[in-house]
Amino acid sequence: MAVGTVFLFLVPYILKLTLDAIAAGDASFWEVLLPAAAGIVTFNALHGLFTYLRGRWAAQASEGIVRQLRHQLYAHLERLPCAYHDKADTGDLVRVVLRTWKRCACFFRRRSSRSPASRCSY
Repeated sequence: MAVGTVFLFLVPYILKLTLDAIAAGDASFWEVLLPAAAGIVTFNALHGLFTYLRGRWAAQASEGIVRQLRHQLYAHLERLPCAYHDKADTGDLVRVVLRTWKRCACFFRRRSSRSPASRCSY
C-alpha cells in the first residue's frame, strides 16, 4: 500500500527540517525537537496502521477465495450422479478433498502474509 510507504518516507524529511532549524538557530533545541519527535512517532504509527490494514485485507481476500473454492467443490460433488459415489471409495474422496483444500488455504495464506516464516503443514 503506497499510503503507508509515503508516511515512512516523510520521517527523514522531518529530521532534515529539524536539523536545518537547529543549525540555522531559528528556534531553540526543545522547540524543534519535541514536534519533530511527535511527527516521527505519528508517521511511524500511521505506517504501521496501513501495513496492518494491508495484511488484514489480504487475509480476508484469501479466506474469501478459499471459501468460494470450497463451496464450488461441494456443489460439484453434490451434482455428481449417485453411481459415481457408489463406485468411489468414500475415504479416498474425503482425503483428496481435504488435502487439496488445505493446500489451497496454505497457498493463499502464504501469499497474503508475504512472510517466509509462515509455514503450513499438509
